[in-house]
This record gives sequence, structure tokens and C-alpha cells, in this order.
Amino acid sequence: MKKINFLNITGNLNEYNGQIDYFLNRLDSEKEFFDLTTVRVTRSELVIGAIDNDQLVGISGLERKFGITRSYSILAKNYQ
Repeated sequence: MKKINFLNITGNLNEYNGQIDYFLNRLDSEKEFFDLTTVRVTRSELVIGAIDNDQLVGISGLERKFGITRSYSILAKNYQ
């Protein structure tokens, strides 16, 4: 069983920007229904990273668009 740590990375998004971009680019069918981009993640009000061995393997967040709070959550296929 893999041990995943969940970390609030909202205040450190610039530090995680490269890992977020790398994570999103290597997703396959997991992002079929999501239009998740690095820009969208960095504009979110809350971002939680799922981290395994210092590697970002999942991301969840809250964003506001047109006054409506929306959430997203996506995890790499091999961790589902």
C-alpha cells in the first residue's frame, strides 16, 4: 500500500508550480472531463497536494468562478 501525504500548498504555489505542470502534463484519461491547467490551479483559493516520495501524485482545490465555488480533485491513475 502506498503512503500518500496530503499537504495544503496554497501558500506555496510558486514553489510547486513546476511539479503541478509536470503532474498535469503526464495525466492521460484522468483529465478527460477536467480542463485543469496550471493557471487554473494557481488561481484557486485552496489547493491540497497529494504527495508520495516528494512527487505530486494528486491535486484537489477550490476555486471561485462567477461567484460560484467549484471544486476539483484528480489523482494519478496508478494511485486510484
